[in-house]
Amino acid sequence: MVRVVLDTNVFISMLLKSRNCLKIRETFLNNLFEVIISPNLMREFLLTVRKEKFKDIFSRREIENLIELINTDMALIIPEEKISICRDSADNIILECAAAGKADFIVTGDNDLLALKSFRKIRIITPINFLKIL
Repeated sequence: MVRVVLDTNVFISMLLKSRNCLKIRETFLNNLFEVIISPNLMREFLLTVRKEKFKDIFSRREIENLIELINTDMALIIPEEKISICRDSADNIILECAAAGKADFIVTGDNDLLALKSFRKIRIITPINFLKIL
């Protein structure tokens, strides 16, 4: 099965009802790929959805539903290797998760990550390009 790391911005886009990101969620629920996540990525997601700018955008229920999906259906990976190659050091946790989880893809909207194109043979692509591959 294809293994994928979804960047926090993809989860946020799901909550914002981005068509492509909702399609990724739907294909995941149909067991077309496996999502891997690390505690650091989960922490980043939780910190992001609690930001003031999202306070009136996301309902508590929407956030809880996505957290439940993450906790029950996604593979938790504990990276042991520290990676430090990204211009934005916060992005290194995505590479750490992908490497530890032997991911095939990193799906992101982050231009710094997309500029890498790949990392250790893990393709780094946008949500729309991921959907085209599926």
